[in-house]
Amino acid sequence: MREFELEMLQEEGPHLIDSHIGLNMSIQSFSDDEDEVPGEPATGSNHAREGVSGSGDANSEHRPSAVGADIDKEWAVETGCCSMERGGLRLSSWVLVSIFIYINLLNYVDRGLVNGMLPKYCVNCLTKMDKNSCATTASCEWRVNATAGATVNATCAFNTSVVPRLGIGGSLNIKETAQGVIAGSFMGGYCVFSPIFAYLSTVYKPFTLMGLGLTAWCVACALASVAPSFGALIVARVVSGIGEASFQCIAPCFIDDSAHPSVKGKVLAAFFMANPIGQAIGYGYGGYMCSALDPMALGFAGWRAAFALEGVAMLPVALLCFFVTNRLKAEEEAAAAKVQQVRAARESQDDDVRHG
Repeated sequence: MREFELEMLQEEGPHLIDSHIGLNMSIQSFSDDEDEVPGEPATGSNHAREGVSGSGDANSEHRPSAVGADIDKEWAVETGCCSMERGGLRLSSWVLVSIFIYINLLNYVDRGLVNGMLPKYCVNCLTKMDKNSCATTASCEWRVNATAGATVNATCAFNTSVVPRLGIGGSLNIKETAQGVIAGSFMGGYCVFSPIFAYLSTVYKPFTLMGLGLTAWCVACALASVAPSFGALIVARVVSGIGEASFQCIAPCFIDDSAHPSVKGKVLAAFFMANPIGQAIGYGYGGYMCSALDPMALGFAGWRAAFALEGVAMLPVALLCFFVTNRLKAEEEAAAAKVQQVRAARESQDDDVRHG
């Protein structure tokens, strides 16, 4: 049995030690579940280091080299918002929550964005406008139909010398029913993949899954911006739902885990406030991009640029997720317990060597 424990230490020890170090390197702005009591021995990082380093003796060379008082200098560099670890970047609670709110905001901007760009025309000159409004509206002109010099009718019409500012419906030549399908198509990927990502997060690193999902979300935005047909845009929107699922089923768990009970409600409120705010921004952003951008100058409809820009806004945080090492407290405690088991196996082996 001791030989097996020693083999486990040799193979897994460094990884488990890094995990245990990560537990102590966490910088929590609003979460501190174990406050140290004055006059009593510290239970924080000193205790954790003692659990890894053990006592100094003649056989200390058998222990892993990156333990003891020099661990912080050797493996990690702390800052006010994060700590650099050998395995990646550990974010403090307030930075993590801020990133989550930003991602959630972009997710809901994307939901509202499509609805703001669905009509056939983003600027519809055929609606009833007075002469002054028509003259100042892009791609419209005031047209007078006269018979024998008398004005019979005067209307605001499309300026035939410019390209109309078309929405998704006009660019893809689809009717209202198809426009509604586009608006809700992302829910297909979202609903199907949410439980899948929830399960995978118990097997694989949650932030790696989140990074993959958000990268897929960015790819979906790129695909939507160049979609040549109704079917291609549907595929892009379904992929967008898959990417969002990777985030929505993981982020609330980390907020609940890291926030102190006294502020947890406020933090969750800030996170979920991004839902209606983001969707409202999406409506306005989509409508503005669709109507304000000149397709003659761009070479494509304004709604395509709206998709591309939101993908660019998400890409940095999607890539950042691949380097984040934060884990739930239960996982970190399990890793710490594993380190203690490995340490006990090493000490037992050392005793055998000494008493030989």
